[in-house]
Amino acid sequence: MAEAVQRKHGEALVAVTDLAKTFDVSPPLLNRILQGEKRVYLKAVDGVSFEIPRGKTFSL
Repeated sequence: MAEAVQRKHGEALVAVTDLAKTFDVSPPLLNRILQGEKRVYLKAVDGVSFEIPRGKTFSL
């Protein structure tokens, strides 16, 4: 997961390792029950790692 720590000069201020994010995009529960649908998941990212050094900016 993500961790933010202060380190010596030159090392990463923020380090993220093996980040994963999944969203539940299923229809509402009642619709799933009445229509017999299963839950639906959207995998946004999986296995993303990065470091942000002090004084740098990171954006998506």
